[in-house]
Amino acid sequence: MGPYSGSKSYSGGEIMGLKVFFSVLAVSVAISGCAKSPPPAPNHLIMLTETADGQADASFMEVDTLEECESRASAAKKVFPMAKIKYIRHYCTHTNIKFEPFLHNPEPEGPSYVFGLNFVKDGKVLSKVSNFKSMTDCENKGKQVCVISYQNIVPGE
Repeated sequence: MGPYSGSKSYSGGEIMGLKVFFSVLAVSVAISGCAKSPPPAPNHLIMLTETADGQADASFMEVDTLEECESRASAAKKVFPMAKIKYIRHYCTHTNIKFEPFLHNPEPEGPSYVFGLNFVKDGKVLSKVSNFKSMTDCENKGKQVCVISYQNIVPGE
């Protein structure tokens, strides 16, 4: 007698039931793999204000939590009218991209940089920053937020 003698034979209905079971199992595994994961916690506040010539000026500040991000944004928005700064919007976002430190200079100093910011997950993740020679070049590229900043990307990050 072989090792499988005495094994049970399955009817066509039982085999069909097993096929359906494994098909449903495969679909549920596939669906759970495609389920949207929540975005990571924000680690940056990106504040956009308007320059004298109507362009978006971005400031990048590191934060530890969403609450800290929103609190800092709220505090800045309260001061802007007194300083005659026009608020555009802010992002509490996560990114692995590192920027030079933010400085509270009333008048920006040094070189400026033009960036195209690409966000995913409804602005919750800054996935890519592209460098451009001008705002026009950035705007012609489309599908990104074009900004000027006095903070460059930290090399090697």
